[in-house]
Amino acid sequence: MKFNILRMSLAAVLFPVFSGCSEWTDIEVNVYDDCPLDKIDRDDAYYQALRDYKASEHSVAFGWCSGWGEGSANISAMLSAIPDSMDIISLWDNSRNLTPTKKADLEYVQKVKGTKVVICGFVHVIGQGYTPPEFNGSEQQREAFWGWDDGDEEAIHSAIAKYANAISDSLYKSGYDGFDIDYETGGKLDQNKKYFGWFVEEMGHYFGPMSGTGRLFLIDGYVNQLAPNLAQYVDYFVSQAYSVSGGTPSPSAGTTAADKDRRLAQCVKAFSTVMTEEEVTNKFIVTENVESAMDCLKGGFFWTDIKNRKWSKDVMPSIVGFASWEPSNGFRKGGFGGYKFNNEAVSSTPYKWFRKGIQQQNPAPGAKIITDDDFVAAK
Repeated sequence: MKFNILRMSLAAVLFPVFSGCSEWTDIEVNVYDDCPLDKIDRDDAYYQALRDYKASEHSVAFGWCSGWGEGSANISAMLSAIPDSMDIISLWDNSRNLTPTKKADLEYVQKVKGTKVVICGFVHVIGQGYTPPEFNGSEQQREAFWGWDDGDEEAIHSAIAKYANAISDSLYKSGYDGFDIDYETGGKLDQNKKYFGWFVEEMGHYFGPMSGTGRLFLIDGYVNQLAPNLAQYVDYFVSQAYSVSGGTPSPSAGTTAADKDRRLAQCVKAFSTVMTEEEVTNKFIVTENVESAMDCLKGGFFWTDIKNRKWSKDVMPSIVGFASWEPSNGFRKGGFGGYKFNNEAVSSTPYKWFRKGIQQQNPAPGAKIITDDDFVAAK
């Protein structure tokens, strides 16, 4: 009943904003990523089919989302505005102290749409992001709270176990589906391979394929530098296979399918002693950096395919290119995604390019996808 109430309330508010999307989605058949909010009163059969699709073996659509809002001032900032076929949303901020509105929004996308919502964070030092404010005034105070004692490995291991348990408890209470480590070594915990290994193992009690909980465990960043034995604890390795890493992008910025194969090969080699090439590939997600709102609205940057053809951004920008990339080893990739992909929510056609990417990666019956016949060279 509460989902029906929420659905009707959202429809009343959002229909005028998003109804313009219907013209370009109505021609597609059985598509799970058309405008969700102008038809938010879809029947139960539609949502059951959507959830069944997400429960199937397929390459996922993933993205880091920032600026999650209440919806009162900016409807597009709600999780409900994200395309139906989005598999995993990794929240970069605004994930704490949830209001009733945000709790309802979270629960709606999880239970009705079957979307997994995880929390992303650094773990440079013990307790990062989960230390009570009264014990977080200094490094010494924080470490004392968790029981971290430099030189005492038994105490350090115990502190790490306490930290992992606190993350699990916090995410469970808020109703999130898992945790995503941004692995970009920067402190005592994640720079030390032994300590980071302990942390991943402890997290594996609560998240990931070893836990039996169904809660997701992702690691992004320098994934090919992980110790091989840690691979078994992780659902997905998320490669930050960006065209640009930050700053003001060059007008000629772009990336290639060959680069994605190279990055995958690094992971295959890193985990070859514990996983087959197919198993690694199935866990490997490639992501684009669309933090620049202007570039996000254009679908990213230039894409050069495996045939060394550089595509026009008007036809296949990098977001769609990442989605279209098929590993040269012939196995199914884990998926594609983008950093701050939600910048595209304000497009005249919300999530235009990300939706095209979802369809390109997993075409629905009757959906038009980009083929070799559509190739137009970059200018």
